[in-house]
Amino acid sequence: MKFLATILMGTAVACGLFLAELHAANPVKAAHDPAAVAADIDRAIDKRLAEAKLSAAPQAEDAEFCRRIYLDLTGRIPTLEQAVAFLDSTDPNKRVKLIDELLASPTYGRHFAILWSDLIVKRDENNLALRPDKFKDWLADGFNTNRGWHEIVTDLLTSEGTAEGSPPALFILANRDMARVAPSKIVNATSNLFMGIQLQCADRKSTRLNSSH
Repeated sequence: MKFLATILMGTAVACGLFLAELHAANPVKAAHDPAAVAADIDRAIDKRLAEAKLSAAPQAEDAEFCRRIYLDLTGRIPTLEQAVAFLDSTDPNKRVKLIDELLASPTYGRHFAILWSDLIVKRDENNLALRPDKFKDWLADGFNTNRGWHEIVTDLLTSEGTAEGSPPALFILANRDMARVAPSKIVNATSNLFMGIQLQCADRKSTRLNSSH
């Protein structure tokens, strides 16, 4: 367990350094101001489009927007009544209000809990006996109560016990090999899921370099 704790601590430090560098390179002003955050995102997208010499697609019409936002945030299309209410509305801020409404609904947390549970708990032969029901409930509650992502990930990396008694411990339990916790799997899963880095590629490149000497 000391070795595992060392591995996890190293990964956590790497995550922290990575995020600190990212924030220093592109600080987000007024983090609690949705307009400021949206402007930062738009600038990043415009920059990538310019680099690729591509033009942005035209703004989606109301019907298309309504369908997309329901699918993105709740995992389902709107009902007839919901679609009609949105399309008939003349409120100039109806898109912003619909997004806020969906984010405040319990369906939002449940939808993203299912998405993240499927990513975190790989359905391979080592995880066939794991039951993610309580884990999904725990994730959904975190999303719906607006818990910080850093808090959720910290629980995933540090929790101990059984999946029944401590739902976030399922992350560690889902990264086993031959019924034993596999530190290499935990490091790879952590870097991939929470940092967007594929360490497997780095491992294979390092192995090839070592074998050539």
